[in-house]
Amino acid sequence: MKAIEDAKAQKKPVALLFTADWCPPCKAMKKEALTDKSVLELLDKTVFLKVDFTGEPDADGRKLAEQHKVEGIPHMVFINAKGEVQPKLTMSGYGGVEPLKRSQQPP
Repeated sequence: MKAIEDAKAQKKPVALLFTADWCPPCKAMKKEALTDKSVLELLDKTVFLKVDFTGEPDADGRKLAEQHKVEGIPHMVFINAKGEVQPKLTMSGYGGVEPLKRSQQPP
């Protein structure tokens, strides 16, 4: 995906969210986490990309889902500035704002 390649070239991390309008946990994440000030501050440090599965995803969306082994949504993948996926930060499902915040804190 060009946006991910551009972010890597600019040495910017990427937050990649797989979501859909029909998905109740996705709706909760959008309402709670994606409006939370501290979560937004974390995401502001990244190139934040959404892959929308509301309808049939495009070829890039299908390829990204396959590449990142997305089996359910919401699913969030973090890619560092070097273009490396950070598996310990990957989140599948949504368990509330606090687990999302904790997952992004340095050990």
